[in-house]
Amino acid sequence: MYQPDLWLSANHVSTRSAKIMGLGTVVEDCATVTEMLDKANLSNLQVEKRPLVNREGFIHPNTYEMTYVNSDNARVAFPDATVGNKYYPTQVEENLRIADGIMALGGKPESVVSIKNGVKYFASFKLDESIKIGGVDQVNMRLIFASSHDGSIANVFKVIGHQVECANQINLLLKGRVGAYTVRHTANAQANLVEARRTLDITSDWITELETVANELADVPMTVDQFEVLSHKVYPEPKVTDDIPNKRSVSKWKNHVESLRDIFNGKGELGNTNTAIRGTAWTGFSTFVEDIDWYRNSKENKNSFARTQQALGYVGNTARNKTNILSIVQNFVDNEMPKQIPVS
Repeated sequence: MYQPDLWLSANHVSTRSAKIMGLGTVVEDCATVTEMLDKANLSNLQVEKRPLVNREGFIHPNTYEMTYVNSDNARVAFPDATVGNKYYPTQVEENLRIADGIMALGGKPESVVSIKNGVKYFASFKLDESIKIGGVDQVNMRLIFASSHDGSIANVFKVIGHQVECANQINLLLKGRVGAYTVRHTANAQANLVEARRTLDITSDWITELETVANELADVPMTVDQFEVLSHKVYPEPKVTDDIPNKRSVSKWKNHVESLRDIFNGKGELGNTNTAIRGTAWTGFSTFVEDIDWYRNSKENKNSFARTQQALGYVGNTARNKTNILSIVQNFVDNEMPKQIPVS
């Protein structure tokens, strides 16, 4: 039976390995979408939109509230979920039907998560594919499906690399490769399989590109001093002028650069958790990812719902920031960093 209170509390854990999947319901033993949603109490919600009525009893024109049937068989509204008259509600079962095809082709269900009082929901699938950067830094691949009941997220799959050593999330907009894409939903089993195969083909292209880019960076030695120059390019020193006399910003910048240097050296505040590879351009890039995932985003609340969404790249600019940093690192390696002679 559906239990909406599960949306208001979650199993927040502090270990890095469970940063993303520490929220929601583990569904590893499920073989179908129906089993997954039943276990996560997200099935048979009978989602509908109803005219929005204010406290005085007036109906808001062209504004509707999204509703569901709770465990007491009463129809109630999702908190803070309103839509326009053109919005067409769909059921969780419909939106996730493609997952049957994903599982038939080798995707293994991991977790189902709902957040923002149930308005948004996610499903995670571990893929058989993984890569090893520099032969040692293992990156496992997963597909994250996301959707919503208020139109804030379409039916979207996002492929994410999960660094085993440090639990950093490699979600990038790689050149010429699609990392996030909208999927169709259909009740036809054969069509679901076709759509799933298309999804996995797109994912495979992204993984291949990531492996190429990452190993190119792993082949380039980088010293601590070179990394510090690079960190100044990623995060330029704030200008202090008569018009902008904020000297505190320079102090914060210096502390940030020093923190990045410590992470690069494997001596960060959170310990030696950056990557299995040391002293390369890939180490440099991973340092910035580490900083974003574990030092800068909600540092005081590492297990918040917001942090989970940020790491998945569904809210905020996390994925775009990491992509921009990758471009800066690649340009630095190709055009600005003195050539290094590897020590054999």
